[in-house]
Amino acid sequence: MLPSNPTAMDTSTTAKMLSESGDQCRLDVSMHACQQFYVGNAAVDKNTKMMEICCEIAGLRQEYRDNHGRTIMESPEELFIKFLAYAGSLPDCAKGWPIQLCSIYYMALSSTFSSRMMSDGTYTSPSLVGLDMKKAQLETLHVVREGATFQFKELAEEDDCINKKLKLMIRLSGRTPQSSFAGGYENNDTRGRHIDIDSNRSQGQNSNFSQGQGSSGSRSYHSEGQRDVDKFG
Repeated sequence: MLPSNPTAMDTSTTAKMLSESGDQCRLDVSMHACQQFYVGNAAVDKNTKMMEICCEIAGLRQEYRDNHGRTIMESPEELFIKFLAYAGSLPDCAKGWPIQLCSIYYMALSSTFSSRMMSDGTYTSPSLVGLDMKKAQLETLHVVREGATFQFKELAEEDDCINKKLKLMIRLSGRTPQSSFAGGYENNDTRGRHIDIDSNRSQGQNSNFSQGQGSSGSRSYHSEGQRDVDKFG
């Protein structure tokens, strides 16, 4: 790598070559350490790896709870992407697979979508015969995924239609749930005012009645006094 007479030549080229060689050596040492400490030299059993992947696929669900206990509802497309991520590590020959991707995907769907798929006349379940290769498994998986995606869009459109009708009904009635609730307080205040008016009326009648009693008593007192005057007059 070094020239025969390095002092008689330009040393910039030699320094560049030494730097590149040092970088390559550090890379080789780092890759060797990474393989030794993180990858290992033990041979991995392909059948064991395939069983682990199939168990992971079988545990996938469209509706599940996260670590905080909240219910998560994924779209059929998001669930399909997870299936593809695991299926890429499976062998091309599917004869030894303990699962069928399309069946596991259908069971992983929420009951809302799976029941709508079965009741829909446009959906046809794929055939489970001849699924000996990964390509055939993925093709049937695409069929089920398309049916679930169609029902997902249909359900979203129905929800939007219901929400629009509810908003239109509220707009036509001229009241919102908040104003209706406030209106209850207005009605209570009105009833309170009616009660006050009725009580005032009753109090007025009682006062008139008391005044009537007082005037009649005075009249009876004057009449008795007049008779006494006439008697002694």
